Amino acid sequence: MIPELEERMVAGLDRLPVGFRLRLDDGEVLAARRVVLAIGITHFSYVPPELAHLPSQYLSHSFQHHELERFTGRNVAVIGGGASALDLAGLLRDAGAGVQLIARRQSLNFHSGPSDDKPSWWKQIRHLRSGLGPGLRSRFYSDAPAAFYYLPKRLRLEIVRTALGPSGGWFIKEKVMGRVSLVLGCTLERAEVQNGSVHLHVCALDGTKRQVVAEHVIAGTG
Repeated sequence: MIPELEERMVAGLDRLPVGFRLRLDDGEVLAARRVVLAIGITHFSYVPPELAHLPSQYLSHSFQHHELERFTGRNVAVIGGGASALDLAGLLRDAGAGVQLIARRQSLNFHSGPSDDKPSWWKQIRHLRSGLGPGLRSRFYSDAPAAFYYLPKRLRLEIVRTALGPSGGWFIKEKVMGRVSLVLGCTLERAEVQNGSVHLHVCALDGTKRQVVAEHVIAGTG
């Protein structure tokens, strides 16, 4: 779709009085009035410190996986309750892996599927569409970011923490529920390798502790 696609790395980006200067990895320098960064999560994956010490043969991040056949017949633990974790859990099950999903949430959230029913005018007003999803608040966050910036910092941080929490697409729900072993309402405390498997020590909200054993752990943790 793009006739002039150049697969090169940007080594540096500097702001100029007018526009920007890009330095490419081969030494070429380009000038641009506008720069759009659409770089995904590849360079910003987050792995919880409780897992970070595990060798790569036992631990990976969700962004690394495109083909899941290598996990066929293996026992895999997926950490997280958002779209990345839920998608992977369902697709791993399709690939023939034994899957355990571990999440701090006590229940999983999924988006509502498409509906052929035309919403009432009142529902259309209350659930205005926006780039962040339906709802008056999402419309405000999406369309008035400059105004949002002037809210008190404590309030902004609380909104970011609580608005649009982890959830999966409606289409993945049937691949997860009833097919994947769920370990919900549990916080990961530590992980260790024993006899070729990863032992995950988790703690439930009531203080109960348990172990989840897997051959490989995938962090779907943002």
